[in-house]
Amino acid sequence: MTIQVLLKHFDRLAEAPSGIPNLRDMILQLATRGTLTPQDRGDEPASRLLHRIDSANARLRGAERPVFAAAAGSEGRSSPATPKGWERQPLGRLVVLNYGKGVVKSEQREGPVPVYGANGILRYHDKALVDSPCIVVGRKGSAGALNRVYTPCWPSDVTYYVTPPEGIDFEYCYLMLRASHLEELAKGIKPGLSRNEAYNVRALLPPLAEQKRIVAKVGELMALCDDLEAKQQKKRVVRITLNRACLRAVAQPNGKGLATAWHRVRDHFDDLYCIPETVAELRQTILQLAVMGRLVPQDPSDEPATGLLKKIRAEKERLIAAGVIRKTKPMPAIETGEPPFRLPKGWEWVRVGSVGQTQTGTTPKKSNPAFFGKGYPFVKPADVSLSGEIQFDGEELTEDGIRNGRRIAAGSALMVCIGGSIGKVGFADRECSCNQQINAVTPCGGIGGRFVAYVMRSTLIQEQVLSNAPTTTLPILSKSKWEKLLLPLPPLAEQERIVARVDQLMAQCDALESGLQRTEANAEALFASVVRELVTAEQGAAR
Repeated sequence: MTIQVLLKHFDRLAEAPSGIPNLRDMILQLATRGTLTPQDRGDEPASRLLHRIDSANARLRGAERPVFAAAAGSEGRSSPATPKGWERQPLGRLVVLNYGKGVVKSEQREGPVPVYGANGILRYHDKALVDSPCIVVGRKGSAGALNRVYTPCWPSDVTYYVTPPEGIDFEYCYLMLRASHLEELAKGIKPGLSRNEAYNVRALLPPLAEQKRIVAKVGELMALCDDLEAKQQKKRVVRITLNRACLRAVAQPNGKGLATAWHRVRDHFDDLYCIPETVAELRQTILQLAVMGRLVPQDPSDEPATGLLKKIRAEKERLIAAGVIRKTKPMPAIETGEPPFRLPKGWEWVRVGSVGQTQTGTTPKKSNPAFFGKGYPFVKPADVSLSGEIQFDGEELTEDGIRNGRRIAAGSALMVCIGGSIGKVGFADRECSCNQQINAVTPCGGIGGRFVAYVMRSTLIQEQVLSNAPTTTLPILSKSKWEKLLLPLPPLAEQERIVARVDQLMAQCDALESGLQRTEANAEALFASVVRELVTAEQGAAR
């Protein structure tokens, strides 16, 4: 009954999050519990194999005599019923975990023999430590990792190796070790696998003939998993590629084929947006269309951006005169050919430094506790999310602290300009401060900070950020370069319409992602349900 239940739901189980890895593990667990293949009363029982296994392992151990815990010892993940003709024994009675050996540096010579570390081949040597097929088991580092080796090899000193004794099929031994999940026994900063703990994991040993039937059935089911995994990956790649092609056509600067491309997205929406990666790209396209002036209609009665720029300059002059901000050098003129595309009528290309006050954050002296405490949120790169939100519940600066730091007004746009998260943008809806890895712009002339933040999150600005940051181990975009980035400035009234439309579309993307999460949760619930059904079938068969 168990195998019928598994096969009935095989395809649907594979569609669950982590479905294929979970399915592989389920196959292993069922196989090594005797519920994947039928028992044959004519098979020589496993009890008769134990004498041969004990003799073979005694020769391998020599004088070593390991002591195994009684039945109260580790049972692995669970304590399954023992099928008729099988034996449940400590792993240490069934196999010997031999210690690998390091190759002395002075004796290292290139050759055809692979030297295995905990997670695979390290190098090649001219001599073998083990001549027969063996299973290399990670001892340190990737503890519990398994590698089947069919040729002579040299397991290094961070491994154990197993040569299955007479009475245990090589491939079944590998399945048994995989199903034992030895990696879960790893401990320490550099994870290590204790041989004594591994020896006390209980494992089920079937008759030799059944071991071979199990290996064949597992191979058949794993091949199905491989096929499903390849199909899923191909389908995923096709969806992502098609989505990118459609969205690239939608966002073409010349606008050619816009209607056709958008209709293609609309007509295939459910197929394109059924995985998180494509929803993330949809968000970026929304922002790109916004900065190109294609998201909302233009209104000829709006005051053009040239009038807005005059207001910005006038406000900055008042703030300089009042001593609120310092006078800075004028931004360099925008050269012909510098803008990447043509803007709608009434829009203007400007530099970041032209739209308001710009600042680079700083950190007050950590040695002075009076600077840190309740008061103003102190924003760091980790507080800025990829979705543009800022977490304000972290460290704060006192009034003294912010006087020794940077006071950033509510309504500012913040961008991370150093490190691995360079380009992350957040909107500050309250007064705050930030550290030296973040630049901030506080717009003047009535420009909304949320509009500027949306523009800075767009591909237009993100590409400029990456192209202006040196490609070093630690990418950095200096404040002077950051201020010179180009951004499009529409009329103020159109900015407000754009923000309202982007908000609406981003909320729809949120709903789409929530729907995908519910679908994944349903798939996980199905997986759990089938597991319960399999367990019930297994218990019924045991009775």
